[in-house]
Amino acid sequence: MRVLPFPLGAPNGRVPAGGALGVIHAADPRRQEAAWRYLRFCTNPESQAFMVRLTGYMPSNTRAIADPELLGRFYQENPNQKASVDQLGRMTGWYAFPGANAVRIIDTVRNHTESVVTGRRTARAVLPDMANDVRRLLPSA
Repeated sequence: MRVLPFPLGAPNGRVPAGGALGVIHAADPRRQEAAWRYLRFCTNPESQAFMVRLTGYMPSNTRAIADPELLGRFYQENPNQKASVDQLGRMTGWYAFPGANAVRIIDTVRNHTESVVTGRRTARAVLPDMANDVRRLLPSA
């Protein structure tokens, strides 16, 4: 199996991106400082490279991507892992489906996509069914 860039419907299309974040809720200055040190540790280039190698998740630190000692060589040796990073210039804000069925729509898309990835169905066969299922879950205009 090979990973390719996310298909776009237009030449200037964008890919929605979302991800993890860190929030510090501590009121105590000592705990705030400890939490801030931890967040800096999690987002430094070395930690980001470690996380990518273990999970395949996209790094949030661009220095980790470019450094050959961190992820540069890793991406050369693992081109499927590099697909998300190659799309950084095409990324935009995360979109949420409207209405009360937002989570059900995401599950519907995931289930249909899974049937393609596992080889049970072709993308050509899945797309019309997925579109119809999602339309039924969207709120009426």
